[in-house]
Amino acid sequence: MKDWFEGLMGFAVRSTEQVHTNLSLDGTELASKVNGRKFGCSKLKLATVSELHQKLESCDLHLAEFRFPKSRCCLRSHGSSEPA
Repeated sequence: MKDWFEGLMGFAVRSTEQVHTNLSLDGTELASKVNGRKFGCSKLKLATVSELHQKLESCDLHLAEFRFPKSRCCLRSHGSSEPA
């Protein structure tokens, strides 16, 4: 059974060296040398908690003002099957 990587790239991962041999990166294009498929790629930027706090402060929003419909909430309290 193929895993997601083999399904996309055309080969199963056996070693780091094999992956480096079978893939090429040209700018923002990742290509499989096995099946010829090409994919766009870019850098992933994850914000720190501090950066998120700064963004929230700059929006001048108050979290207490937000109301989320219960039908869209996936949190559950302990011992209950009802939405929180």
